[in-house]
Amino acid sequence: SHGSNRVNTVVVPKQYETNAMYKARALQYAVEFRRARGENREDVWVYHLDDESMITEQCLPAISHHINKGKELIAHGSIIFPRNYTKSSILTRLLQSIRIVGCHDSKFTTDAGIALQLHGNNFLTRADVEDKVGWAHGKSLAEDAFFGFKAQEAGYKIGWHYGVIEEQPVLDLKDHAMQRTRWFRGGWQNVGQIKGKFKFLLALRLMIWFVARGIAFPKAGG
Repeated sequence: SHGSNRVNTVVVPKQYETNAMYKARALQYAVEFRRARGENREDVWVYHLDDESMITEQCLPAISHHINKGKELIAHGSIIFPRNYTKSSILTRLLQSIRIVGCHDSKFTTDAGIALQLHGNNFLTRADVEDKVGWAHGKSLAEDAFFGFKAQEAGYKIGWHYGVIEEQPVLDLKDHAMQRTRWFRGGWQNVGQIKGKFKFLLALRLMIWFVARGIAFPKAGG
């Protein structure tokens, strides 16, 4: 349906079938939707955001600079969590603050040429590259990271575009535990499907993350 001349809202049909599940199914449909319209071209870029995300004043200039300077065809950036911050519990605020450190860790591995955690939010890619890599890669709860692995296997380098977006933290410990459990399960699903150096490095990263999380916050995971 067309809400305006500038916005096209696309709804995934219930009957749509592809080799992807969860969010990846919708993302694959979007790729095919653009393909049918001839929009998966080198002069078209796709920017991924979650529904609660808000771009900051410097974000679009940073993304524009990344594109105009001919940098990496896939890139992600930092996420901060000031939105509705005081509505969440004190403990979840503390736990969520660690995610900002995680952004620096993601930038470090990205700069090193081994992106182990591609953000599915604040994520930029050229349309033809997303078309070639695709999202129809089976079952994964961490489809964004898996897309990153498949892209790197195909020879694409992932970069950092330096744009920052704002989000809200999870509001209580139950949601926090569900979120982190989903990420951990998705990570291990990816370990079972990827190959080479990424398999070993991701498994090591997940084990370190799990141990550190269990020691520091033994009750947060439920």
